[in-house]
Amino acid sequence: MGRSVNYLSNAHTVCFEDVSMIDDEFGWGMFKSDLVETFNDKYKSMEECERWDCDETSIIVENQLIEVGISEYCGLASVSMRVKDFDGYDDYSGLAERFANHVGVWMKENIGDYVKLGTFSNGEAVYEKKRR
Repeated sequence: MGRSVNYLSNAHTVCFEDVSMIDDEFGWGMFKSDLVETFNDKYKSMEECERWDCDETSIIVENQLIEVGISEYCGLASVSMRVKDFDGYDDYSGLAERFANHVGVWMKENIGDYVKLGTFSNGEAVYEKKRR
């Protein structure tokens, strides 16, 4: 059975990038550092972090409203963003959703080379290169 690259559960926005030329840990670290720096430069509230959403998606940057994760499979990386869960006294879900919409538009224009067209029933996905 085939599958496609993983991304954050409940992702608001997902972008895909070709990383097939990265063949070592150093190159992957540079890719990750560049993404963190890109988000930090654009959104000053974003801070680097290191934790896992699941076995395959690493959360690399966050603020109080959203978190961004990356995952890689067979030379394709996903960069995904989602709204954080809010329960209890501090419920910023409306503000977080508005911020996520803003960041999502920016991500679609500036992050990734590919758009996911769909997924077959066996789990394999089809991608198309973005037209810029």
